[in-house]
Amino acid sequence: MTVQNEIPSNSFQSTGDNEFQLDYYVHEIEELLITLDGAIVAPNLYTIQYGTLQDYNGAKVIFEVPITGTLVITRNTSLERVSSYNNTLNNINASTLNNDFDRLYRIQQEQKLKVDV
Repeated sequence: MTVQNEIPSNSFQSTGDNEFQLDYYVHEIEELLITLDGAIVAPNLYTIQYGTLQDYNGAKVIFEVPITGTLVITRNTSLERVSSYNNTLNNINASTLNNDFDRLYRIQQEQKLKVDV
């Protein structure tokens, strides 16, 4: 899978909405940093619906209750290695390796966003 060139952040001016469509890839809920009027929103206040756009891209953030204010949702991939390879077991497969490269590319997109802002 190739990683699309995307801006991993969306900003919304909400007036009582509770569903927000993201136009970038989200792998898991822990990757999102959500703020409402500048304050971090606790993850227990929303759920994520993955793959809501074409090609399993995008996600939808769904709050339990409608919210009002400026909502900023940014992908924030953790800087940690999640895969380990052991050549003696010959367990390097293309899918796992591609996922690792995709993860690095997503982190680069997030770093570019921080530099451009």
